Amino acid sequence: MLGLSIGLYGLLRGVGSAYTQGYWKSQIDSELNLQGVLATRWILETEESKLLYVEQRTPEKDPYRIAGFQSPLFSLGPVDLSGLLREAGSPLGYTLSGTVFREYTGIQLYGGKDVHKRVGFLVAGPDRGLSLGGYRDTEGKPHLFATFHFGSFNPMGRTSRRTLQSRVSSPSLEGFVSLTDQLEGSIDPEWFPSKKPVLSGPLLHWGSRARVGIEGPFSGSFTFSMIGSRPTHDVMGVLTHLYGELSSSWIEVKALSGYCTHNYVTPNGGRTAKEVQHRGGVTIFPLYPLFLSIEGEEMGYRDREVERSLRLGGGVQGSTYRFEVQREEEQQQAGWTLEGWARVGNFSSSLAASWKEGNKENQVSFSIRGAYSSRGWEGELWWKGIWNPGFMVEGGSILTIKGRSWKIGVRVELLKPLSFKEENLLRFSLDPFAYVGASLFFSAYDAHLPMKRISGSRERP
Repeated sequence: MLGLSIGLYGLLRGVGSAYTQGYWKSQIDSELNLQGVLATRWILETEESKLLYVEQRTPEKDPYRIAGFQSPLFSLGPVDLSGLLREAGSPLGYTLSGTVFREYTGIQLYGGKDVHKRVGFLVAGPDRGLSLGGYRDTEGKPHLFATFHFGSFNPMGRTSRRTLQSRVSSPSLEGFVSLTDQLEGSIDPEWFPSKKPVLSGPLLHWGSRARVGIEGPFSGSFTFSMIGSRPTHDVMGVLTHLYGELSSSWIEVKALSGYCTHNYVTPNGGRTAKEVQHRGGVTIFPLYPLFLSIEGEEMGYRDREVERSLRLGGGVQGSTYRFEVQREEEQQQAGWTLEGWARVGNFSSSLAASWKEGNKENQVSFSIRGAYSSRGWEGELWWKGIWNPGFMVEGGSILTIKGRSWKIGVRVELLKPLSFKEENLLRFSLDPFAYVGASLFFSAYDAHLPMKRISGSRERP
């Protein structure tokens, strides 16, 4: 493993030397586990482009290799969907904490080192106002799409400055059109009466999103999205979403409302029983470091009763710590949760404790995560205990030795929860590798920053 990693590292250093006039960063990661799986990832980034190579070797299987490239005008390789394209595949499936409503619509290069079967390409015009692309999903279905964008765009929906008076700014409009060669669906109408099967044939999608930003004492954005689907042998379906967020120095407000018709079909040919979604949340900071929060949701379905949930919370928050106590009520079930994290010098830790009771079932869980980082080494430990109704544990640890431009370490973790029952302990003793996983990983990285002509110091563009 180290020979392969060091060899590729020498190669990327040679490739990176071609970019000495500008910024570039290169990194290689390799990991070998007890099952004999060797995964390697090489990333080379410049000011405006990114090159990716992933290889995974598994015993008794052909090696998996894939390469990817991303630039402002062209992308090719393993990709992830973003924005409206991602929202179209999961109708009413996102919450207030999701970023899908603030993402740029299109595809972006995958950055992991696992097997990734979604492969695509993108060709964009100047300023990404218009782009054409396509991808093959995990099931092998081909998708072609085109996107457009007008107006200024802030990827995270945030404003850069506050003014004395709130004013509307940063309006934008984006959208897409996609075409899929849909195979006949495999939904059984006897088990899912609300999800009738989708017949084979071309499947058309289109969507648009209007966004308006707000600057001033209250800053944030409002977003309205509409996505439509049109199968060859069915009527049109529509998915809509309205999302908004506002914040100031003492309050944060988020709201989400969506509706999906029963004829809507996802690009993968699936349907959903969800019909209506309403969610809202408010967090106030009355006196530093105290804060209080409330969040509620109502989810309507076509084949069962409406589900409602309410969460109340409060705690303290600072620049290096946060602790919160929450109470959540959902479908005649209620539970308490204590969450928090803190950072002191080189040490950081987080904890979460919860207690739930409902439908005559008790559940108590406690988890803790700690990490320590110094100049020469770092370690991380995470464990979780669950009582429901027997006791189970899960977790792992990482120990890393590092230098200025490299690190090497070992990871040990439980692959699945281990229960302290007689039959479970017996299975563990007969086949411990089915529960315990270990891997050795190596990482090397290098970067070049441009030189200032006057002072000679380095700076990132």
